[in-house]
Amino acid sequence: MINNNNTLFSAVLKAIYCLLLLLGITLPSYAQKQAGKASFDPGKSIAAQYDRKNADTAEIRQWMDTILNYSKRQPLESIPFFKELLQLSIEQRFDFGAFNTYSNIITIYNNKGQYEAAFALMQEMHTLAAKTELVQLNAAVLNSLGNYYQRKGQYDSASYYYFTALDDLETRPGINPSIIPAIYSNLSGIFEHTGEYEKGLQYLQKAEPAIRASGDHYYLSLILINKGNALLKLGQVQNSITPLKEALQLARKYEYIQWQHLALSDIAQSYFQLNDHQTALRYLQEALKLKGDIDPVYQNSNTSIMGDIYFAAKNYRQAEYYWQKTLRSATDLKISKSILYVHKMLGKLYHATQQYDLAYEHANSYNMLRDSLMKAEILDRNSLLDKKYQTAQKNKEIAENKLLINRKQHEIQNRNLWIAIVATGTLALAMLTAFLYSRFLISKNKQRTQEEQLNNIEKEQEILQLKSMMKGEEKTRIQISRNLHDGIGGQMASLTMLLSMMKGKYKSGNNIEADMQKLSVMQLETAKELRQAAHNLMPDMLNRQGLKEVLLHYCEYNSHENFRLELQYDDNIVLHKNAELFIYRIVQELIQNVIKHAEADFAAIQLMKTENTLALTVEDNGKGFDSSTDLKNGQGLHSLRARIAHLDGYLSADASPQFGATIHIEIDFSKLQQLSE
Repeated sequence: MINNNNTLFSAVLKAIYCLLLLLGITLPSYAQKQAGKASFDPGKSIAAQYDRKNADTAEIRQWMDTILNYSKRQPLESIPFFKELLQLSIEQRFDFGAFNTYSNIITIYNNKGQYEAAFALMQEMHTLAAKTELVQLNAAVLNSLGNYYQRKGQYDSASYYYFTALDDLETRPGINPSIIPAIYSNLSGIFEHTGEYEKGLQYLQKAEPAIRASGDHYYLSLILINKGNALLKLGQVQNSITPLKEALQLARKYEYIQWQHLALSDIAQSYFQLNDHQTALRYLQEALKLKGDIDPVYQNSNTSIMGDIYFAAKNYRQAEYYWQKTLRSATDLKISKSILYVHKMLGKLYHATQQYDLAYEHANSYNMLRDSLMKAEILDRNSLLDKKYQTAQKNKEIAENKLLINRKQHEIQNRNLWIAIVATGTLALAMLTAFLYSRFLISKNKQRTQEEQLNNIEKEQEILQLKSMMKGEEKTRIQISRNLHDGIGGQMASLTMLLSMMKGKYKSGNNIEADMQKLSVMQLETAKELRQAAHNLMPDMLNRQGLKEVLLHYCEYNSHENFRLELQYDDNIVLHKNAELFIYRIVQELIQNVIKHAEADFAAIQLMKTENTLALTVEDNGKGFDSSTDLKNGQGLHSLRARIAHLDGYLSADASPQFGATIHIEIDFSKLQQLSE
């Protein structure tokens, strides 16, 4: 009798549980208890041991809890069972089940450092998730692809996948409230890596209230860690400790080993910035003692920070140990950013300990890898820009085709109307003629309107294309500029180390001293050229001042005893930042042509505004050129003319050999302002 009552009670509980599931309410505690009671044989598939090929969502939830418990003991061995549940969830269109089982598989692969296995699953699920219209699964796949590319340092590709996921999710009701904030958090990591810490912090501030409201402690811990890290990068070191310690408290309470490790590492970094090395080491040592599955990338970061702290304390032996350990790990994991950093720091360490051969070797490795990464990043960005351009072209073609279809429809209507004229006879000819003439006029007006729409679309596409091109060029210039600035220290260090090595090996000899003098001159010249290149690539002043002030600075910067550059500027000109940048780049290109080719000792820049036209004139007293032939053959001016034409502008040149040159440009002012819309 007791057994029958227990059976009946269990059946009632199951019925209530299923009813609550239908209402969208879950009872994880019951599922976990049942899963714990259920016998599980890791030697058989789920379908085989439970004798079910097709399961309902309640059973999938129970099996998920069973496999989740098993994965804590045997993570890699649990993957085939998670994959089986993933397949069952997809077949049942069970979005929650597919999302969770997929996420668990990716987490296990990442924790074990099996990134390529994770990537293979991402590729397999990418197309399938979109086809099945499982919104949360699709978001999880896109998010994991973003994480994969972010880990590899391909930030443009990573942000593409994050934004694609957000575009889909933000219009969907009833999704897991943690998904969007989690992607916001990952996006903040992109902006951190690109140095846009303020922007990254904005995304975290958007994510934090939503996550707190949802009660998701897992993602709240991650967001607080990222927030603390962003504040640290912004120089708000003391403020960074509060969110990091809250994250650590949550991670300890709920046993989130990964987040414990990250929080401890970042707190150590904060105390390191405050020069409290003992406290920093205490937190790092606690992180190193943690047991469990921890992403090797996080562990790699931890040993790198240990090296930083010991180097600052001038404990070079310990610093070398941790940095060499970091280098081996980063090389195995192919973490290019970490490899680059460690080569740079080992170069400094060996220089400080007068091991010049090793110092030069690591400095040279740093420079070579940095150049390689810079080229790869530019190629990746250009590839994404090309995809965006192709999408814009397709949108333009679709719009054009729609207008052409409408135009054909109106032509068919007109033809049918003329057939009707013949059929109705002469009695109604006058009335029909008047009627049809009015229809014809209406049709002509519609056709004219459509042609105007087509022209407007073409103009808008040209402006969008120009804006996209400008944005891409500026991002590339800014990145190259950053790399130049970052690389100056490395290159100068290489030269300095080479000089030190020569001094250490050869302490006498006039010829060597002369060679060393030449190397010193090379060092100064290289630094000068790099400063000039960086100045030309990224006019940071435009972010802080107006175009007039920036051009005045440009004239002063380029003027010297053999060349004078002057500016005449109409104070009525008020432009948005993108428009200012567009004009600045034109002036820069024209003046560089004067400096390189004109052999002039004077040039003038004039910017004037008349009604809806902006006029730019650059004049020099140099050797001039044949404007009838050189203007057509010159690629620089040809490219410039094409860009100006997008804004309904034109370029003319008045030049002749030995009599200088005048380049005059006029641009539609309203079109120019559209670059900032």
